[in-house]
Amino acid sequence: MDIMLKDVAGELVNVLGPIARVGGNVITVIHKRDETSSKGNLPIHIVFEVDSKAQVDSIIDGYRKEKIRIVKMDEVKRFYEIMVGMIGHIVHTNLTETIRSVDFLDFCKVTDLQIDMPDIKQESCAMLRININCSMKDGRKIVMSKIRETGRKKNLMIIESV
Repeated sequence: MDIMLKDVAGELVNVLGPIARVGGNVITVIHKRDETSSKGNLPIHIVFEVDSKAQVDSIIDGYRKEKIRIVKMDEVKRFYEIMVGMIGHIVHTNLTETIRSVDFLDFCKVTDLQIDMPDIKQESCAMLRININCSMKDGRKIVMSKIRETGRKKNLMIIESV
């Protein structure tokens, strides 16, 4: 989102308030101080994530109430999250390759990995958090098919969350 703000103390906090109130997560804020407009306004580029369109609508309403002008809103990317468990010799069978097998699909990304490795010679267990773009038809099915295929090749047990 690109926003124009008055160049006065406290305005940036006003931009973050509506996002915080809905439980949004701010990813990036770029405060373009060298691009002041003729009216003394500053452009701000902000990237954030929320769980629902209702939260985005609430943020926009908050901006209207605060008289914060939205100049541009980029594409809203909507993702849903799945969790996948793996048991086996995860590290020995190239963990990076396993993650890349999912990340190479353009519509999803492994966003978190937790691994429990009791001993180098024993099997490990891992939990992968994967975000899938909601606009991808059959995204979950395609991702799980890829993970199961990788699991078969590496002799890993795959546990899909429901």
